[in-house]
Amino acid sequence: MRRGGSLLLLKSHAMTRQDHHFDWRLPAAIAVGGAIGASLRHGFNLAFPTIDGTFPLTTFAENAVGAFALGLVMVLIIERLQTPRYVQPMLCTGVLGSFTTFSNLSLQAVKLADGGQWALAIGYLWGSIGAGLLAALAGMLLARRIARRPAEVQS
Repeated sequence: MRRGGSLLLLKSHAMTRQDHHFDWRLPAAIAVGGAIGASLRHGFNLAFPTIDGTFPLTTFAENAVGAFALGLVMVLIIERLQTPRYVQPMLCTGVLGSFTTFSNLSLQAVKLADGGQWALAIGYLWGSIGAGLLAALAGMLLARRIARRPAEVQS
């Protein structure tokens, strides 16, 4: 039932069925997650800066790690864990959505191409897409392997 923009989609998920009032806890959870993920990404960029004209390894790694984590978390939340309704949006949309960065990937590719390094720019784009897909698949497969294990008995 996706009509209109993302605000309508967010609002429809934040509405409770009982009272039809907007539940601000959902966007608040996403915002908290977003602050965490963006801070992590900023920290990685400070710790491992990319030198202009070189392969943007930090962003490449952030996106691959984020794709792996998203595959892992989504499968675990859906197939294994009983989590409060705010956990998935906070972790997936908030933390991992702000940790990974398509806009920075795009900007870095354009900067490489603008500097005459077309092959590196194209390789970076295709490599990022391929690594992201493989990482997400690996995360999903690992999560399914974990999900098949019987839950440990608490004594």
